[in-house]
Amino acid sequence: MCQYCIHKIEDHRAADVYPAAPRAPFGVIEIEAYGEELDLLEQAAFASGKSLSAFAAEAALEYAEMYLRAFEAASADLKRRDENGAAQHQ
Repeated sequence: MCQYCIHKIEDHRAADVYPAAPRAPFGVIEIEAYGEELDLLEQAAFASGKSLSAFAAEAALEYAEMYLRAFEAASADLKRRDENGAAQHQ
């Protein structure tokens, strides 16, 4: 989230604890959200027919997968750049 959004809604911070999604290896997932974000998260979970905890867990996994793909792509780009630089100096 951008700093502007954080400052805009920091007074509306809400921290709620929800039961963990099924098959989770732990008992509780703590979700920290800011007023409008929590409302949107609840609406999206309801629209998808999932519990808030299951929806949040899936969203976290999707974010982690996107992050790993971006990291992998950046790592591959750096490796190619280093290989090209080494080849030019030979």
